[in-house]
Amino acid sequence: MDGVTIKEAKDIGSLYIVNLQVKDQRGARLQHASVSKDFKFVTVGTTYNTNDGIALGFNDLSEAIKDTAFTLGNEGKGGEFFIVTDPDCPACKSFESALRDQGLLAHTQLHVLFYPLDRLHPNARKKCEYILSQPADKRKAAYNAIVSGDSKWAEHKSSQQAKADLMAMTALADELGISGTPTVFDMQGNQVDNRVFIKYLEVLNTNYGKLKKGDSK
Repeated sequence: MDGVTIKEAKDIGSLYIVNLQVKDQRGARLQHASVSKDFKFVTVGTTYNTNDGIALGFNDLSEAIKDTAFTLGNEGKGGEFFIVTDPDCPACKSFESALRDQGLLAHTQLHVLFYPLDRLHPNARKKCEYILSQPADKRKAAYNAIVSGDSKWAEHKSSQQAKADLMAMTALADELGISGTPTVFDMQGNQVDNRVFIKYLEVLNTNYGKLKKGDSK
């Protein structure tokens, strides 16, 4: 197919999963697909393991942690994940509130990547740049203030560094094949269904204890 290049392939037993680079008017991005062993059938999209609900992928995102906006939650047995979010996205606010209010990040870290949906939320990009202009240890507080209605961002002139940092975040999200927010990825770049992620965190809390409401970092 024109504009599509196979970057990687992996044999998972009954299928091959492939990592495709797709080039179109939006630029280049990565797209996962699965191929039957007889090569008669191709399914474009994320391939999930039905035993655990986790998607299968190729990437190692450990080096990307340093480029995220800030981190939610706590180190623990739940490991580390990424969340792609927009400060003006109602679904993001609801999802993150559920994580916080139910104390679901007691044993898990969630690294935040910004992805402003410009057509839906015209102020989101400037809000993200305002947050990224703050010192690293102040960003989480700035984000929380903005989602609570603070308007200091409106008078702020974004720095070139903040713009570059945001561009790098959106490029990574595009490379991972994001289609909306909020989206959760594991450290291998596998997309994790939000409902599966919530269930995973609930099981961790059942097994290892949970924080009181509002105590998640």
